[in-house]
Amino acid sequence: MYRYILFDLDGTISDPKVGICTSFQYALSKMGIDEPDIDKLEPVIGPPLRDSFKDLYGMSDEDAEKATAFYRERFSDVGKFENEIYPGIPELLRDLKKKGRTVAIASSKPTVFVEDILKHFEIREYFDVVVGSELDGTRDKKEDVIAEAIKQMFGDGEPDYDDIVMVGDRKYDIEAALNAGVLNIGVTYGYGSRAELEEAGADKIVNTVEGLRRTLIPPMGFSDAPARTRDNTLRSGDAGTDAGAGNAGGNTAKAAPKSLEELKQMRKDIGRKSFGETWGFAGPALIYWLGKNAFLFGIAFLVSITWVKNNPNVELPAYFTPIHYGLAYGLACLFLIKDFKNVSAEVKEKATGSPKMKYVYIAFAASAVLAFGFGCLLKFINTLQPVADPAANAADTASQAADAASQVAESAAAEAAAMPPFIVSLLILGLLAPAASHFVFTGICYNRAKKFMKGSFALVISVMLCMLLDRGFSTGFFVAVLMGISMYIYDKSENYPIAFGSFIASTLIVAAIGFAEFQNALIDNVRVSLIVILIGATVMIAANILEKKENENA
Repeated sequence: MYRYILFDLDGTISDPKVGICTSFQYALSKMGIDEPDIDKLEPVIGPPLRDSFKDLYGMSDEDAEKATAFYRERFSDVGKFENEIYPGIPELLRDLKKKGRTVAIASSKPTVFVEDILKHFEIREYFDVVVGSELDGTRDKKEDVIAEAIKQMFGDGEPDYDDIVMVGDRKYDIEAALNAGVLNIGVTYGYGSRAELEEAGADKIVNTVEGLRRTLIPPMGFSDAPARTRDNTLRSGDAGTDAGAGNAGGNTAKAAPKSLEELKQMRKDIGRKSFGETWGFAGPALIYWLGKNAFLFGIAFLVSITWVKNNPNVELPAYFTPIHYGLAYGLACLFLIKDFKNVSAEVKEKATGSPKMKYVYIAFAASAVLAFGFGCLLKFINTLQPVADPAANAADTASQAADAASQVAESAAAEAAAMPPFIVSLLILGLLAPAASHFVFTGICYNRAKKFMKGSFALVISVMLCMLLDRGFSTGFFVAVLMGISMYIYDKSENYPIAFGSFIASTLIVAAIGFAEFQNALIDNVRVSLIVILIGATVMIAANILEKKENENA
């Protein structure tokens, strides 16, 4: 958890394009340079003004000083208010303060302008410290600004670098944070690209203000702060740049040793983090399982004391069991809507926009082949040794009461015939129930497992959890394999609807074969079914091997 947060201003807190670019355009015109398109001036947002005049227009130090003075002629009166606060920023700042965080501004813009802007937009109250450059040209380097902000935040105390983070939109913010020995978060909703931030060495990159909120104030089950994997060491060649208090002339900025109380607090924080991660992964699955079974037996009990009691000689309609089963699955999902929205927002933030669709197509085909083989094998097994429908087992109170009654009345038979059990079973047990499972185990559990489990371990654990809590060890194994492939598709496509569609298509194939009233040589032949399964598995394994080789060559 970050306790000390430094924000850049331009491109992070506010969108200053009109004010900065128009004022820069004005300064250029005063220097005899015509630049009619302010869109071409976007690169000047972020770096120190003098550097932009020199680097982009080849001005001498003297001319850069003159141009900076012209810039401020317009900016100080008009330009500083030609600005917009990004939506969601005031609410984020307010909530950070409510949670007791120390919040600062560390901007390359002169402090006097920063103060005016914050007051104008009525967000000054949220900042404990406001530091910018000076009008005389001193402290215009971002690392010097960060150093001064840290000094003011900690006063005479030793800075705790493990709890400090710099948030900015340009490489200058990231590089300065690295030089100061603090963690950093790059935001792409400003004026820096993801490529620029990655090249600068950003610890974490977010795409939206909501993504920034989720990083700074993570919900239960998410602890997305980047781990400190590097020492607080300044880059070579930057010796003498003070990273905080008491390090002048040195090139390191070590955090002070932890006291016993601080170590105890760290241990508590680690424990809370571990619990949050574990609950974030397994908690939704347990809630879903408990809710599903509560609805299954609850509905069964209600039916047994109403329908069966009032109609002792009339059997329940044939379509009752699948409807009962699908309804319980769907209702259980209602408890997890908020969790799913949180996960969806997090996944959107992490999307790289470079899906590996060729492997998606291969996996989709392999999933369909496996589904056909699984369906045939299950049909063959059920033909040899009929077993009770898992839905009927779950709703055994109502089913047993109905089975004890007399033969189905003609009216009930006619009603059942009006809604064929095959169609109902296919839609509910082949579509709605699997959709609920995917919603929970892939949409929530798997995505959270990936946050603290490496490699394919998250996939295996999620699949096993699905098999244990959702389907049992019979058909559950086949369903879990198909869900595992859909998780693989999810990773490659970065698209939940595609993964969801692949899983539903597969379960519909299995269900269609299982519920169909036909037999043929393929379904009767277990050897052929196993061959089909082997082909599907081989295709899936081959795709995985090809992808690994491609990654190694890249």
